[in-house]
Amino acid sequence: METRANYIFIGLISLLLLFGSISGILWLSKKGDQGNIAIYDVLFREAVTGLSTGSPVQFSGIRVGEVDQLSLDPDDPRVVRARIHVAASTPVDANTRARLTLLNITGASGIELQPGPVLAEARFHEPGIPVIEAEPSPFTRLRLSSEELLVKLGTFLDSTIALVSEENTQKISNILENLERFSENINTSSAQFDQTLEEVNQLLNQFSGLATRVEELLDDQGSATFADVRVAMAQFAELSERFNSLLTDNEAAIQSGFDGINDIGPAVNELRQALAAMGMILQQIDQNPAAYFFGREQLKEIKE
Repeated sequence: METRANYIFIGLISLLLLFGSISGILWLSKKGDQGNIAIYDVLFREAVTGLSTGSPVQFSGIRVGEVDQLSLDPDDPRVVRARIHVAASTPVDANTRARLTLLNITGASGIELQPGPVLAEARFHEPGIPVIEAEPSPFTRLRLSSEELLVKLGTFLDSTIALVSEENTQKISNILENLERFSENINTSSAQFDQTLEEVNQLLNQFSGLATRVEELLDDQGSATFADVRVAMAQFAELSERFNSLLTDNEAAIQSGFDGINDIGPAVNELRQALAAMGMILQQIDQNPAAYFFGREQLKEIKE
């Protein structure tokens, strides 16, 4: 019995030593790792869709660490605080920029660190874990733009559905029917319009021929007609001059008792005849000017 009890005791001691050795190794390795990593808090003022614990952290495209913890900021629940562990050799300073990046088409995300401008004294001065403000990522802007696009697309679809309602469909059908009838009327009116144009062309040709004949008639008979008119007007002017001359010559006799009335009588008769002839001419012109200018006989001279 004593031999068996000794074996059990020795086994327990061996297990305790093994467990202590493993624990010491793990503790030492953890201490070593903590000495080789740096801890930062990245603040996101946007949704961190696809980001989770263990998501990779990259610096200029090279993986340098991972996300250790995600939580809401206690001062502002709209802000997401992501605690990251990166290699201590990573050149992170106060000018380093951070943003959310899309890793693959499945929607998994990570954190991308980018070096900022090289400035003097670019170090974290506040005590505790350094904080990096994240910039809006292109993925987030694309997502917001896609959401706005979907909203506008939904509005467009609603408007389209309202447009193709039963009432509007009937109106569109009526419009199409009216357009069809209008096209038929245009085709019908086209033939009538062509016929009208042909008639107008014939009328213009007739008018052109008439104008030519009138011009020829004026050339043939117009000169003789206007010559007769000039002869009559010349005779009337001559009689007027003779009448004025007689009045001037007999002014003294008229004032003394109309002694020269017998000499004025023939002139008065000639004037009366000339006035009668002119009256007849004017009456004929007023009644039928075309017949007078183009179909009358030659004007006869007025004789005493």
